[in-house]
Amino acid sequence: MNNLYFFKILLIFLFYFCYFIKYEEKILYNQCNILEKNNIQNKETKNSDNSIKDNRFLIPNKNNETIFFEAIYKTYKKNQNIILINEIYIQFIKDILIDDNIISPNYEYLFPEIGEHHVIIHFNLKMNQTNLMFYNVESLISINFSIPIFNSDINNIYGMFKNCINLAEANLYINSLSKIKNTSSVFQNCVSLSSLNFLNIISANTIDISYMFINCSSLQSIDLSKIDTSNVKYMTGLFYGCSSLKSIDLMLLNTSNTLNMNYMFAECYSLSKINMNSSLFNSLKDVSYMFKNCYKLTSIELSFMTSNRINKEGIFQGCEYLNKTKYDFCIIGYWFGTNYGSLATYYALHQAVRNMGYSVLMIDNPLSKTNISDFNKCDPRTIGRSLYNISEHKPLDKVFEFNDECKGFLVGSDQLWKPFLSRPFKQFFFLDFVFNNKKKIAYATSFGEPYSGTDEERQISMNNLKRFNAISVRDKLSVNITKKIFNIKNVSQVCDPIFICDLSEYEKLISKSKINKGTQYILAYILDPTIEKGHRLEKLSKDKNTSVIIILDERQETWKRNKEKLHLRGIGKVTVAEMVDLNDFLWYFKNSNSVFTDSFHGTIFSIIFKKPFVTLRNIARGGERFFSLLDPLDLRYRLFDNVNCINEHYDLYDKIDYKIPYLRLKTIKNNSYFWLVNALK
Repeated sequence: MNNLYFFKILLIFLFYFCYFIKYEEKILYNQCNILEKNNIQNKETKNSDNSIKDNRFLIPNKNNETIFFEAIYKTYKKNQNIILINEIYIQFIKDILIDDNIISPNYEYLFPEIGEHHVIIHFNLKMNQTNLMFYNVESLISINFSIPIFNSDINNIYGMFKNCINLAEANLYINSLSKIKNTSSVFQNCVSLSSLNFLNIISANTIDISYMFINCSSLQSIDLSKIDTSNVKYMTGLFYGCSSLKSIDLMLLNTSNTLNMNYMFAECYSLSKINMNSSLFNSLKDVSYMFKNCYKLTSIELSFMTSNRINKEGIFQGCEYLNKTKYDFCIIGYWFGTNYGSLATYYALHQAVRNMGYSVLMIDNPLSKTNISDFNKCDPRTIGRSLYNISEHKPLDKVFEFNDECKGFLVGSDQLWKPFLSRPFKQFFFLDFVFNNKKKIAYATSFGEPYSGTDEERQISMNNLKRFNAISVRDKLSVNITKKIFNIKNVSQVCDPIFICDLSEYEKLISKSKINKGTQYILAYILDPTIEKGHRLEKLSKDKNTSVIIILDERQETWKRNKEKLHLRGIGKVTVAEMVDLNDFLWYFKNSNSVFTDSFHGTIFSIIFKKPFVTLRNIARGGERFFSLLDPLDLRYRLFDNVNCINEHYDLYDKIDYKIPYLRLKTIKNNSYFWLVNALK
């Protein structure tokens, strides 16, 4: 009788235990926020205000059979119900240590009070179920599997970290996972994942790796050189939606047994370069939409493209560069002008746009007779050819054909809308030839002087300006003209592109200069040479007992006439630099002691290189723009309207305090830079 009673009790206990295991299938830690992934350290840290503490989800090394698994959480708050861990089956958990208190695994477990909590979990070892193991664990920030914890016979880790949207780094170096056949969707929708090491997960036994990294939109690079894909059959959507992935090397990837690669790189918007072993596609059947919407992919060679047995439907759909060579933006402007200011401002704009990630085509002069030919090293065409992608020459009646090569058009900078300069080009600088579905932007363009166009010109120009997506100008005068005369209300004032281009871009050019001068000198950059300027610069050299180096604009034949206009008499130590290209021009500014100039851009480069300067306002070349440049920087006291300034303010050549001007310039530069960023998007 006693034995029967004992047996009944045992059956009840076993039934309850089995039911309990089934019911308590998941561990939920509710009501916790996600701590941003910074301050992951080896010890607990505590802020001075005790508001946030480093809380680790840690499994210590015990008998060499545990894992080290990190996750960080924010301050616990009531009623937020954020799941910390689910789909970790209860049979895997041995015990939980929270704030040094041992807690038995419990479905209903809540943190005891509002605050931060240090979490340690001991696992029962040799897991054999890993499908969706961390599925939807939004609070998982970092994970590190560095020693064996899984059953060596495990063959499926499907969706292991699926929807872990805050997982930023993962180290999955797991020696025991040599028999895994399915790794599909392991990191699906891990949109924060940027650091990854997954050696040994994919081995000679792996068959399916489809969608493994789908929508990992923060992943910029990945090393596939040490994985074994010799028997992988399915790579469908492997990198689908990896929109930050810029390049990938697949040369060592064995695809000899792969059947499906459809959608493999679809929606990889940033992908521009793929190295691929095009000889190993022996079994391939489907590559449909493989590169769909890879907008920036420029070139790729694939041997299977000639095969009739492979489904290639839509393989390059949306690949505009591959379908036809295209550029993100064509720049329209006077980059071909014989003026160092024009050379420099278009170089700056080109580099700024390119460094934002866009491809750029510089549109050639539609009024020139031929394509670029050979000139000396100082000619803007020669300089441009070494720096840019330059379009083929098209006359004004053919420039509309550039709509087939460019997604958008950027006009500026400089005085492109001055009627005297723009009239020969008709409405070219107002983008009349650009189709309505193309983006049209003006950056730091200028009228240069009060508007003097005819009523007919004004009406046509106004209609074209109203088609622009975004308009910015360089000076207050141009703001007023655009708003009052052309009735364009949404116009912004920005700085010259020279300011928004990183200084390192100028240093690249300076490093190419062959100049090797050790003497100190005052630099004089003169656009309009006269006898008085020449004689006063000689006096400056004599009085200051220093060398003066003069730079003149224009081509070589014009340069000789300009030099003669100075009528130098040999007084002091004055020389006129000859055969100065853009590299030399920048070198002279950087290495000068101080600057005299009648140039707007000469004044800008004096500021860029923090030189003391004296500027003679060049009214004939757009005098109002000097005020817009210097007034906001509190540097107008260095601007003069009379050539006597060369010799009347010697103290201005000796020193300058750029502390306040550069604080103001920083704000102007940032505002202008981000205006362009937003306009180009």
